[in-house]
Amino acid sequence: MRRHLLFLVINIIFIANASSQPVPSPQSAPSGRSATSAPFDRNRLLDYFQDQHFDEAIDYLLPIVAHDSSNIPLLGYLGYAYYMQDNAVAARNCYGHIITLDTVNLTALYYLAILYRNEDPDTALVYANRLLALQPTRAPWWLMVGTTLTA
Repeated sequence: MRRHLLFLVINIIFIANASSQPVPSPQSAPSGRSATSAPFDRNRLLDYFQDQHFDEAIDYLLPIVAHDSSNIPLLGYLGYAYYMQDNAVAARNCYGHIITLDTVNLTALYYLAILYRNEDPDTALVYANRLLALQPTRAPWWLMVGTTLTA
């Protein structure tokens, strides 16, 4: 339980910094987006996370992400919800898509290293080494590389 809460706090901190952009209202939606789709409500999503209703968070996020698949914060939220539901494949897909959009996204690299650690340690090591290359003075990244090497 503590581990899940720690991951929730870490993910919210990382994503909160990245999600400071305002989400357009339905009236100002681009022409490719339906004006009837509801705007993203961050408080509603965080309530789902706080109450550990990850299936509801996924149901809420899927249509929004379908309209804007390049929104990194929303992909991060969706990946986290999948991660918390132990759906590693879907979480890897979300975080992998983030890496295609932003190759230095620390949150995505972190979760990909965790998600691949048991199934594919070599791939996990690639992501852990990228974290270490980006922030060589961060002790957690050294620990992640070390534990991945011994896995």
